[in-house]
Amino acid sequence: MRTWLRRAPLKRDGAVLSWVNPRHPGYPYPEAAGFLLELLAQDGARSAALRDRIAGRLVCDVSPRGGYGRDGVDYLFDTAVILTALLAHERAGGALSVRLKQRLFDTLASALRARRATSVPVSRDGHWSASYGCHLLRILTCLDACRQSGLGHDCDGLASRLLEDLLPLFRDGRFRIHAHSTRTYLHAHCYALEGLLGFKAGNGSSLRPVLRESAEWLVQVQRPSGGLPAWHDGRRAWGRCRADATAQAVRLWTEVDRQGFARPIARGLALLTRMQHPSGGLRYQSGSADLNTWATVFTVHAARTWPPK
Repeated sequence: MRTWLRRAPLKRDGAVLSWVNPRHPGYPYPEAAGFLLELLAQDGARSAALRDRIAGRLVCDVSPRGGYGRDGVDYLFDTAVILTALLAHERAGGALSVRLKQRLFDTLASALRARRATSVPVSRDGHWSASYGCHLLRILTCLDACRQSGLGHDCDGLASRLLEDLLPLFRDGRFRIHAHSTRTYLHAHCYALEGLLGFKAGNGSSLRPVLRESAEWLVQVQRPSGGLPAWHDGRRAWGRCRADATAQAVRLWTEVDRQGFARPIARGLALLTRMQHPSGGLRYQSGSADLNTWATVFTVHAARTWPPK
């Protein structure tokens, strides 16, 4: 997987493709570049040249408004993912402009204070990625990185607002997409848990019951194949199993209780193994020819935390 990530989706100019498929080409996707850059930062100096290429392209891709997204719309989530990655790149020895760091943080803080998920209203009203919804809890990870880097002066206040606004979306083991929905999108649900997992040290033990209950709910909805369905409404699940949510669940189970969740972890990893192409990339879902960049990054995170210590 690591070899594939360093070659297949990464272009000479530092752009990172959403997926690789000659018959259905992917597009340059800054969010995927952020996920890959953060992963490579864990390799330190060994990945310096690759990281510099990716970071250089991300610097060029920042919008006039100071954020990242697609089709002329900046997304709060994407901007936070990329700022987190750039800070990880800097900690690993990479160069990062103080002005750019501050600009991205100011964009992030402004959107959070306004409770906006996007820079402008989008036509897909209610779509999970464009809503002020549970997936934004993952931004807690970015705020923690900003706090550690000395960036911004209100990280704690912004984190408290996120928790106050979005924790009420949690009920009966699952996060609803947003306040006006009864549905759960498993990928977004797992993003919320990733944010809480990274933040629990700073919030004492108050989030542990949420993490535990959510992890157990994921076991209940895991299919016999080992995969996680795309959707759930509290009564039934539907949609094909996705590699991204399955890899996220495996990682979460491992972090919450790797021994207690050993069986669902093993089932999830078995499915992900079956979804891997011989070249190393992960198919987005069974039967797909798209080798997905972020799903492969997530699977690297999941696989390296197993087997049990």
